[in-house]
Amino acid sequence: MTLTLEDRIADRIKAADYRDWRAKVESIGGCAKPIRLTGGYALVDTATDRVIHEHQGDVLVPCNNRRASVCPTCSDRYATDAFHLMRAGLSGGSKGVPEAVTTHPRLFVTLTTSSFGPVHNRAITPTGKVRRCPCGTVHNQFDPRVGAPLDPETYDYVGSVLWQAHTGKLWAEFTRRVARVSYGKVAEYQRRGLIHFHAVVRLDGPDG
Repeated sequence: MTLTLEDRIADRIKAADYRDWRAKVESIGGCAKPIRLTGGYALVDTATDRVIHEHQGDVLVPCNNRRASVCPTCSDRYATDAFHLMRAGLSGGSKGVPEAVTTHPRLFVTLTTSSFGPVHNRAITPTGKVRRCPCGTVHNQFDPRVGAPLDPETYDYVGSVLWQAHTGKLWAEFTRRVARVSYGKVAEYQRRGLIHFHAVVRLDGPDG
């Protein structure tokens, strides 16, 4: 017999370990995909090898996934935390950031790579009209060809793979060379499948 959701809820509430289970669930803040960690310990008398005390159990920890499709709760918590950190960094007055930072120049920048070859695209005009792709087709938003090379024979696949593999190092080198900045950034996939960065940068100058 297949239990309904209502039956499963009722069984859980009636279970002898319900209070312990509820405390674990509350401790992870409603995470939809919690990770269960199981383990134990034993206190042993080294002279006799007698086990004086031992305990086995498990704990739940939140998944901390940033994707809402995986866990809406953890994703929302991350977005909220990120918002407050960014706001403090731009306006000051909280989290140890002085209000004087509002006088520092602030930039919103997008860092991306050059073309490795023309790809199918779905450009939209300011009036909302979809432009015709160079292949002659007006692609819909779900067309799997969008972002794929127009000419696979001439597309620089090696260059695109090297870009993907080294974006982290390139960002680190960028921030090393551009000293005296504070920033928040996100890495995002373009429709052509390549990573680019969006960043809010605060220029702090030689005094930090």
